[in-house]
Amino acid sequence: MFELRNRLLLCENYKVGFLNAVYMPFGWLQHGWWMESDTECSAQQISYMATGFIAASALLWRRDADAALSCAANMSAGDLRQAWLDRQLTTSGDMIPGVALANEAASTADAVCMFAQAL
Repeated sequence: MFELRNRLLLCENYKVGFLNAVYMPFGWLQHGWWMESDTECSAQQISYMATGFIAASALLWRRDADAALSCAANMSAGDLRQAWLDRQLTTSGDMIPGVALANEAASTADAVCMFAQAL
């Protein structure tokens, strides 16, 4: 879904001559997403437009579990993850098959922290 929409955007911009822009999309994109030929533009034209494209991927849980949290001085990143898992009544490896962890917990905690600091 995200890949086609990004190709369509780049194609339309190519057709109207909107060149040398930096795009920062939302969504998950597979490597080589710009090489498909499913728009009115060629894969070569889309590749040209994708030069300078910035894409980022979210890391929903910190890798450094000992990092202190700025909004909860008595908790580390690992403590937050464990508290979240405890409230789900599960551990990281025993989820029901086909049911994924709702990883929004970490980013939601960040959002609440930033909102609280803004008040």
